[in-house]
Amino acid sequence: MKHLIAVGLALVLGACGGQSSNDGSGGSAGTGPGGSGGGGGSSGGVGGSSGTGAVSGSGGALGGSGGGDACHDPTLKTCNGPGQCVLATSDCCLCGVPELTDYVAMNQASAGQCNCQGPICDCAMMMNPNLAASCESGQCAAWDVRLREDYAGCKLDSDCRLRDGLGCCEGCGPIAEQLVAVRTDSEAALKQAMCEPNSACSKCMIQYPPNATALCNAGRCQVVLAK
Repeated sequence: MKHLIAVGLALVLGACGGQSSNDGSGGSAGTGPGGSGGGGGSSGGVGGSSGTGAVSGSGGALGGSGGGDACHDPTLKTCNGPGQCVLATSDCCLCGVPELTDYVAMNQASAGQCNCQGPICDCAMMMNPNLAASCESGQCAAWDVRLREDYAGCKLDSDCRLRDGLGCCEGCGPIAEQLVAVRTDSEAALKQAMCEPNSACSKCMIQYPPNATALCNAGRCQVVLAK
């Protein structure tokens, strides 16, 4: 009999540090100097000036000066529209599977000030694509899609579908690491929360893993893999 296991996490290796992500995927950590900006990949988090860093969810590494106090400065969390907020952490030893309590939501322009404080651990970190940040009532707010009725509430399996992460646009071609499960009618709301003005997504074929399915479990959509 096929066994179903819930997934939403993919293992990535690297040193943990101050980082941020606007699609909540966590991001692969890496080494590098801090700064006001930088090039990045397609999914992940960002880094601070402690020497570790990662990639923001829509691309572009973030870095800069600051510290743990900046992570909780309410003036750095203000926003006035979608696409401005990211997840950030000052935890230098963010090992294993990060959860919502490991992050704070900040304005992307200020996220580089939320830097790693304390010793840096050389450990494995898991990405959690279920986490994201968006602008709500003028403040950046962090959330877990698995706890959101508006994005993942369900009654039947047919209420759920797979999605490539929680960013504005899904990727093209084969995807696996950023899989999340959302309501079939949530796409408009997600785009309204996550897409910057005048954003346009590529019209391309998305290839979900053939063994992946989105099912309704205890009133929430969930990703499962069949083996």
